[in-house]
Amino acid sequence: MKVYAFDFDGTLTKKDTFVEFIEFSKGFGKAFWGFFLFSPILVLMKLRLYPNWKAKQRVFSWFFKGMEIDEFNRLCKDFATEKQGIMRQSGLETVRKALNEGDSVIIITASIENWVKPFFEEFGDKIRVEGTQIDVRLGTITGQFLTKNCYGKEKMKRLKSAFPYREAYELIAFGDSKGDRYLLKEADKSYYKPFRGRKNENYGEIVRFGIVGVLATALQYGIYLLLIKWLIFHLLVEISTIIKKTILSLHCLNFFYSCIIIHIRTFNLHINTGSDS
Repeated sequence: MKVYAFDFDGTLTKKDTFVEFIEFSKGFGKAFWGFFLFSPILVLMKLRLYPNWKAKQRVFSWFFKGMEIDEFNRLCKDFATEKQGIMRQSGLETVRKALNEGDSVIIITASIENWVKPFFEEFGDKIRVEGTQIDVRLGTITGQFLTKNCYGKEKMKRLKSAFPYREAYELIAFGDSKGDRYLLKEADKSYYKPFRGRKNENYGEIVRFGIVGVLATALQYGIYLLLIKWLIFHLLVEISTIIKKTILSLHCLNFFYSCIIIHIRTFNLHINTGSDS
């Protein structure tokens, strides 16, 4: 028995569907503004100073908390229908070949299951999709994740939950990032960044990510400069306040000291006057 395990974003697709879905459902303007607001957290996430799952959940919550699940699922189906072009056709051919040969296929992804599943409707229930699940209460999205973000070690947990008897099958895994490393390491056969057919596509991805990288870096430095200016301004205001309070305190002490001196002199004058009498 063979089990084919595929990552989704970047492996079977040409783009990250988390970003693509947000732009598709909310429009470029709101998507840009949302990612701009969360850019400090996203930078910290890239630097591994903030949990990946937490950053993703906060962004997802900002965009979709309070939306009815029926509307969300409709958007997911429309997204899969209109964005078939982001799928790597050689990857889909590998999926079809595996199914035709009677092998099992599982998609293990950090993306939200709701928009991943519609991309594989043609295969019906022959494919199992294990992704990040969202919490829904009374038909409304809460903004929280119901499961752990399906990333890293969590991918292995999902695989073994779906196919528990690891020694009973040959595992063939496909991935493209560090989030897939445990899955690829466990596999009997592993393929890193497969289905990158044409050189032009690779160059296009390099250019795209290069432009995004430059813009993101410029945005980060802009935020850092604004933060530094804000800190310096408030630090100067605080120092100025402390200096003013200190000067005021010194004036009060000087006034108090002067009053004591005047009082002592008056008292001495009174005593001297009494003695002369």
